[in-house]
Amino acid sequence: MTRDVNTVTGSIVWNWNDPFIFDHFSDHVPGMLFVEAALESHTLLTGQEDPGFRMDYHRFGEFNAPVSLTAWVSGEGTSVFTISQLGHQLATGSCCGGVANGHVSASDSTPEGGFERPALHPSC
Repeated sequence: MTRDVNTVTGSIVWNWNDPFIFDHFSDHVPGMLFVEAALESHTLLTGQEDPGFRMDYHRFGEFNAPVSLTAWVSGEGTSVFTISQLGHQLATGSCCGGVANGHVSASDSTPEGGFERPALHPSC
């Protein structure tokens, strides 16, 4: 990974043993891996967690070649990203807002104690 004040670039790697990402057989890189990478890059760039989120998928990623993410700050509390493989865009999107320097626990988010990420934010 490389990082400067306003940009993060790095390879997306996966753990085949992660039951959340790999809960069933897949012959393509799971989209949830892209989501996690985008959310992590937003936190690195802005210090905010649990942002509004928007992602457009353009094509499937394959397991036989590196997948990379580039994310950059596009305004206060907003980041945009592109995920690519072998020179082709796989996904693009943005994250905005979030909780600065804090964590939302499961007990804080819903009466049943389950965790919910914020809904897709239309302005991201």
